[in-house]
Amino acid sequence: MRVLMVGRQRSIAFDDLKRYWGHVDFAKPPRLPPKRYDLVVAQEPTPRIGIPAYLAAKTMGARLVVEVHGGYLGRLGWWRERVAGLLLRRADLVRAVNNSIASQLRAMGVENVAVIPSIYV
Repeated sequence: MRVLMVGRQRSIAFDDLKRYWGHVDFAKPPRLPPKRYDLVVAQEPTPRIGIPAYLAAKTMGARLVVEVHGGYLGRLGWWRERVAGLLLRRADLVRAVNNSIASQLRAMGVENVAVIPSIYV
């Protein structure tokens, strides 16, 4: 499987993720590699990260996973929250790092939530 992780910086667990997923590349928007991937992982649903990851997944025909690592969704401002909500509902899977975040996401109408704690904690 070929995985593209999109975020502000490489995850501190990046090398561990390679052991689980195989081939993993990292990209910081707006520069995304021209390769094809099977899975695109957005490290957050904000417009800066989520929109480029969503567009990359759709143009490649890849699956999209959006991660939510903290309880910041209610503090993004109205238009960023709206974009985040749309991205989260369109993702193939939304990863919440704990049950509290998962509950917040479900209250927003996001149905495809999986609680997967961070492996580096």
